[in-house]
Amino acid sequence: MKSDGGKEAVSAVLSSSHWSSKDGRAGKGHFSLLELCRRLIQEGHDLNVAAIDIDPSEIPDPSKEGFTPSKALDFARKRDKVMAENVVAVANESPGANIVVLVGNVHASLKKGMPWDDEYEPMSKHLKQMLPDVISLNTLTSGGEAWVSTDRGVGPTNMSGEDRGETPFLELFDRPTNGYSGILYVGKITAATPARH
Repeated sequence: MKSDGGKEAVSAVLSSSHWSSKDGRAGKGHFSLLELCRRLIQEGHDLNVAAIDIDPSEIPDPSKEGFTPSKALDFARKRDKVMAENVVAVANESPGANIVVLVGNVHASLKKGMPWDDEYEPMSKHLKQMLPDVISLNTLTSGGEAWVSTDRGVGPTNMSGEDRGETPFLELFDRPTNGYSGILYVGKITAATPARH
């Protein structure tokens, strides 16, 4: 964030293991968001960026001996709790600041339980217990393509959606619905290719 954004700085960022992921989290879209934040900071805006996810070395490897579905569930539960604790630590370092957290919609849910695990508590559910003013948004699109990794391979994948026009908007519900405080509608999406080739 303190660099000039040149080739050397870009190369240093992309050398991180995070950018070896095959799904959209390691795409050009996420890198562009970081670059936008870097430019805003350089322009003097009061902005900070923090990584809140669990250490990648703790992710269980299905190809390794000793892996079990139970271990995967334990990891998922631990991961969301750690992410919530990391967000709280960031909030405590900056009292009164607006904190925006970018995570997948499962982690953003305020509701306990998922089809694969009745006991799963998403990051936002943990957060709501620690920071009652949490607002959680689910992303809504009109469809398009996303870069994802599935059992069929890696690459652009057609995504369904609900067409509510071309203009993005934010809508808050009167009370949490289906695990969210509201929606962030972004319109049509396009697949972001990997930031690191």
